[in-house]
Amino acid sequence: MSAEQQKTSFSRVWQYAKPYKLVMSVAVFGVLLDATVQGSFMLLFEYMIDGAFANHDRTIIKILPWAIVIMFVIRGIGNYLGTYGLNWVG
Repeated sequence: MSAEQQKTSFSRVWQYAKPYKLVMSVAVFGVLLDATVQGSFMLLFEYMIDGAFANHDRTIIKILPWAIVIMFVIRGIGNYLGTYGLNWVG
């Protein structure tokens, strides 16, 4: 497929997707939010292992469960926005 054919194919698809630009933007934001929280959860493991288990830091031990719950709630919201938005547009 040549570059010109790809350009015309994309412009035809874009005509159908243009009315859903706002919903698509919210869906992309949700997917990015989900991915960001999922990646930052791995950084939380560093604090969990170093602070809570190795150093027995009481502050981190008290904050850690709440941080995990909040991260999963935010991740769920992002996942919902992304999935619902992309399915609605599709």
